[in-house]
Amino acid sequence: MATFTFNIAGLKGTFTHHLLLVRKDCGLFTFKTGYLFKKQRFVVIPGYFALHNLVTEPQLFAGTQNQQRGNINHIARKLSNFFRDTLHKHFACANLPEGFFSLTLKVKKQFMHPEITYDDLDWHTLWQNARAQKSWTAKGPADWDKKAISFAKRNSDSPFVNRVLQHIPVTKSTTILDAGSGPGTLSLPLASRVDSITAIDYSEGMLATLNDLAREQGSTNIRTVLGSWEDDWEKLNIERHDICIASRSLSVANLQSALAKLNDYASDSVFVVDRINPTPFDNGAFTALGRPFRSGPDYIYTINTLYSMGIHPNVDVISLEKTVTFSSVDTALESYRWMFKDLTREDERKLAKYIQDNSRLADSGEITINRQFPSRWALIWWKTGN
Repeated sequence: MATFTFNIAGLKGTFTHHLLLVRKDCGLFTFKTGYLFKKQRFVVIPGYFALHNLVTEPQLFAGTQNQQRGNINHIARKLSNFFRDTLHKHFACANLPEGFFSLTLKVKKQFMHPEITYDDLDWHTLWQNARAQKSWTAKGPADWDKKAISFAKRNSDSPFVNRVLQHIPVTKSTTILDAGSGPGTLSLPLASRVDSITAIDYSEGMLATLNDLAREQGSTNIRTVLGSWEDDWEKLNIERHDICIASRSLSVANLQSALAKLNDYASDSVFVVDRINPTPFDNGAFTALGRPFRSGPDYIYTINTLYSMGIHPNVDVISLEKTVTFSSVDTALESYRWMFKDLTREDERKLAKYIQDNSRLADSGEITINRQFPSRWALIWWKTGN
């Protein structure tokens, strides 16, 4: 039994025993099995690449975690081809050929480099990695345009709104910047309590719905601006406001940049509402369709990104019910379809069955679905001192 210890910072996996074939006279090495990393098989050759003129050990462990993982993938493919084309051709027999001996190599891996501390973590890269692995597809402006009216109706009487607003201190002289305002989920109920609101969103449909609803309730102090997180807000004539709000709108490529922008544009405080995994998704529906559920980054990434920026926020958790009610079965199905991408007819059938098996239908036609977890949101806020 031979034990070899090495470090690959950030890679997590379960190692198996390996059968190592060693040719005494020419020094050929091969692994019969690899190790399991996120349900994919990779071959790790600690220190033996030079024998095949493939790569040296320093090359394997150089670069970022993603680059290290890429190195492992690259070498695994090259070695696989090498052994298939060379060794299998000559040694396709039950017994080991003459001149070879076998030994079991137990590879022990340390899950993190012992010298790594919190300060070494790159939260921007971790955010990007988590976004790349999420099970759902981020929606674009055209998608939200189509959903604007139904989204506004579902949120108009949601307990979520009051639970958030009770944490935001405003007066008749307060100015609000609502970034990613949607159809005015927070802007509309705030309008009568503050001096003015600037609502910015990249969906024309959402802003059109907000303007229509503002006219209906007689609010004249809401200015809507078509724009995104990536736009230059100065060119959109957006000035600093007392309070900046970003409610459920931080599904962005560069989280740190978006948070910095909120901090810069708030003279008093910032309030961010971010999801707590698995909210707003029903992970049971993913299981019913036989699909893995990967939430993507949630509030914990936001908190740690703020900490890395020197901002120490307050956090309040908003917990809602485990049940969610829709006006009809069709409305429920449409809402659940929004969670997935590339649904087949069989997926549609499974989804409808899942909703049927986990819901109760009222005489009015309303349907209430029981979820495994309650809907939970993190209200993250801090004073800017600007």
